Amino acid sequence: MKKILIILVLVLMLVSTQGFAKTGSGKNNNSGKTFGIGLGGGTFTSGISAKYNMGGGTALQGILGARGGDGFALGLDFIINMPPDLVENKDVSLNWYAGFGGSIWHYSGHWGNDNYSWNTFGISGVVGLALMLQKVPLEFSLEWRPTFYISGSDYEWYEGYSGFRLFDLAGSVRWFF
Repeated sequence: MKKILIILVLVLMLVSTQGFAKTGSGKNNNSGKTFGIGLGGGTFTSGISAKYNMGGGTALQGILGARGGDGFALGLDFIINMPPDLVENKDVSLNWYAGFGGSIWHYSGHWGNDNYSWNTFGISGVVGLALMLQKVPLEFSLEWRPTFYISGSDYEWYEGYSGFRLFDLAGSVRWFF
């Protein structure tokens, strides 16, 4: 599975580089490069990260990945790029954004003789920084994501994940084409 993922990422990079060379570099994510895919991770989830710029300074971003060794997670955010850009020159642009989103995690597995399975839901605020390289369609992002979690777990050791978490963090690297 890892080999297939690596080959897929390399093919996407090659295809998007060819298109990038033909069209010239864009000023930022919203100028011709509408879709980015890469790797992302955060306090609780790591996996494939994607972002779709919808125009007008708005975007949808999501992550699909693993949650620990026993589960998977899916998250989707609506974000708004906030003007003005913090830095903008011929090499990079740095902007900030804010928004909100939701996530779901599913866990299943066993601990000793106990089997377990439950879902956890999260509602997040999002404030982030995005650094976009101008000559290569590559974006680096870092986010602060205060989140309210609702867990379906009835296990004592897991109940700590329900409630409000002020310091959830996330980041990603995405290739745009």
